[in-house]
Amino acid sequence: MNNPPIIDSMTVSEAAALLGMSERAILEGELPAYMVGGQWRVPTAAVQVYAESQRDGLPIGPRIPASRVEELSSGGAAPAGVS
Repeated sequence: MNNPPIIDSMTVSEAAALLGMSERAILEGELPAYMVGGQWRVPTAAVQVYAESQRDGLPIGPRIPASRVEELSSGGAAPAGVS
């Protein structure tokens, strides 16, 4: 049986506090979230992309595509203008 890759993540509460948004906004799809052991988690890469886009004034859609989170989690390049 293949195990899914381990993704660095944080709780929805931690992500909400770091980004200054409500937990509800995250759970309604503002950021990708998934359930692990009965607890909602948010990939750290998604939080980082969202925070950097807000800091740099870059437009960001209402949702970060899961493929982008996977790319960042595996060490992929950041988008132009985001370090």
